[in-house]
Amino acid sequence: MTRGRIYLYLGTISVLLAVVMAWYGEAVVLQRGRASSAFNGNRAYDDVKTQVSFGPRVPGSVSHTRTVDWIYQQLDAAACQF
Repeated sequence: MTRGRIYLYLGTISVLLAVVMAWYGEAVVLQRGRASSAFNGNRAYDDVKTQVSFGPRVPGSVSHTRTVDWIYQQLDAAACQF
């Protein structure tokens, strides 16, 4: 293999590596920005208290059905599609 071909391969690999690292870095930074602003600990705690207030959520029980209905209402209010 000639010296020029080796430099060509190394240059190509370097460019591809730089592109992948830039893409990954941007994806991580954007993901962290979204996650930190989207989570609300007080809201999460209130949601847990609401679910616990329905009682034991054994599948097939009334409490379980009420919990499932409540979760669907919350998802519908947030415009989630399921």
